[in-house]
Amino acid sequence: MPGLRRLALISLSLGACTTTQPLKTPEPPAAAAAEPAPLPAPPPGLTGKDLQGHWRIVSLDGRAPLGGLGGERAPSLVISPHGYGGNSGCNGFGGLGVFDGERYYGGPAMQTLIGCPTLEAQERAILTLIGSAPRVIANGDGRLTLSAGSRTMVIERDTAPLPPQPVDPWRGTPLLAGTKWVLGGIDGAWGNLKGRTLTFEADRWLLASPCGTRGGAWRQTGDRIVADAPDPAPAVSCAAEAAAMDASLVAMIEADPRFVTGPNGEILIGGGGHWVTGDGPRAQLKDDVPLAGTWRIVAIDEAPPAGEGPLQVEFGPSDYSGTTGCNSFQGVYIAHSRRFFSDPPIRTQRACGGPLDAQEKRIAGLLANGPRVAFAGNGDILLVDEGGSLRLSRQTAAGSSPPVGRLWRGEPLEAELIRLDGRPLQSRPSDPVTRLRLSAQRFDINTGCGRFGGIWRVRSGELEFLTDPEPPPEGACAGALAERLSTFSRLFNGRAQVLIGPNGELILAGEQHWLTGRVRRPSTTRR
Repeated sequence: MPGLRRLALISLSLGACTTTQPLKTPEPPAAAAAEPAPLPAPPPGLTGKDLQGHWRIVSLDGRAPLGGLGGERAPSLVISPHGYGGNSGCNGFGGLGVFDGERYYGGPAMQTLIGCPTLEAQERAILTLIGSAPRVIANGDGRLTLSAGSRTMVIERDTAPLPPQPVDPWRGTPLLAGTKWVLGGIDGAWGNLKGRTLTFEADRWLLASPCGTRGGAWRQTGDRIVADAPDPAPAVSCAAEAAAMDASLVAMIEADPRFVTGPNGEILIGGGGHWVTGDGPRAQLKDDVPLAGTWRIVAIDEAPPAGEGPLQVEFGPSDYSGTTGCNSFQGVYIAHSRRFFSDPPIRTQRACGGPLDAQEKRIAGLLANGPRVAFAGNGDILLVDEGGSLRLSRQTAAGSSPPVGRLWRGEPLEAELIRLDGRPLQSRPSDPVTRLRLSAQRFDINTGCGRFGGIWRVRSGELEFLTDPEPPPEGACAGALAERLSTFSRLFNGRAQVLIGPNGELILAGEQHWLTGRVRRPSTTRR
C-alpha cells in the first residue's frame, strides 16, 4: 500500500520532525553545478556517528536561512543511523541516507504538503544539496559544512533535548545474501535505471542490465559491501549512456560501499562517489530454492564442523530433521522469498560437552533466527544469519513424503504468540502474554500493550493482512512492549503464510517479519 510505505519512511527518518500533514514526493533535484576544486578532506576519525543527532541550519549558500533559528519550524536537519529528516522552515522531509568517506549519500526525500510560496526556493535548495551526495567538512568550531557544486550548508549541533524517539528494537543490520533489488536511480537522478537488477548470492554479486551481466566475489562486513575485482565486462554492443551507468554501478561496488535499507524493502548503497536506490521485487511468496532433500552440513560459520559423527539436515515439504554430531533435532518451517522461518527445533537430550555442545546450540539457534537462503558454489546453499552461516551440500534429492504441517485454511483459531522475529515476546515471566485470534475474514491481537486488528483476505491466491485504519491504542505502555508495535503493524499490513504444525505449532511469516506460537486447543467439557 503506497500510503503506508511513505508514512513508514517518514517515521523512520524524521525523528522529532514527524508530522501528520499529507506527504508528497518531490521532483528530482536539479543537477548541481560542476564541482570546483576538490575540498579538503575531513579530519581523520569523522564517522557516521559524528553526524547523528539534531542540527540547526545556520546558513545556506552563505546566507542565514529564512524562518529564523528558533521555533517549531526553524530550518533543521536530523541524521539517524538509517537516514535523514528535518524541516525546511515550512515542510518536514525525510529519506534514507548513509555516510561513507567524506560524503553523505541521501536518497529521494518524502515531504509534507504545507504550502509556503516564500520558502519554496529554500526548501528546494536544501533537498537538492542533500540529494547531491555533499562532502561533509568539519569546520573546527563544532560546525559542519555540507558542500556540493556551488551550494553549501552550514549546520550546528542543537543541544536542546529531543523528544523521545521511536526505536525499533527488532531492527539490526540487514543481511544482503540471498536478496535481489530492482534498481531505481543512480547519482541523484531517480527513475533512470529501469531494466537493471542487483543480486547478492552467498559469495557473488550480479548486475543484470541491458548491457549484459556483470558480477564478482563479495562479502558483507556490517553495513559495508566488500568486493573483489569484478569479472571482465561482457563483449556486447550497448548504448554509451547505458554503458556509463553500468560502469558507475560497478565502480560503486568496487569502492566497498555502505548500504542502508528502509522498513518497506527499500535500499540505498553509496560509496566511491556514486549512490544507487532500489526496491525488493514484489514477487509471490514462494520458495525459489529447492530445499527438499537431504543435505550434509559442511561448514558452520565458515569453519569445518566438530566431531566425527554425521552432520546433516533433511527438509520435507514443511518439516525438517537432522543430526548435530551428538543429538538429533526436528521442527516445522516455512520457506519463501529466500528466507527460512522456524521455531527452535526440538532436540534429544544426550550430553555432548565441549565443542559439540556449542556446535549444537549454534545450529539450532541459526535455524530459528530466520536465516536468508543463498546459492553458493558447487551447488551448495548457505543459511545466513547475523552471526554467520551454515553451509549445506546436497546428498539426495527430495522424496515423496507428505507434508507434516499444513497451511492455514481460514478456520477460526486462537494462538499464544511466543516469538517475534526470533526473539521472545516475554523476556520476563511477569510480561503480558500476546494472543492472536483468527476468525472469518478478521484477525485480532492483544499484545498486553494495547489491542489492534484488521481483516485478512485471499488475493491472487495469497493470504494478505490489512490493519484497521485507526492506530492501535498503547495506553500506559512504554519501552520494548510499545516499540515492537511498529513491527507488528508492518507484519500485519502485507502478504503472509500461516503454517500449523502437527503439535499445534504456529508460524506466521510475512515478507520481512515472522511470528511463532502455539495454537490453543478448544476446551472440552466432561460429561
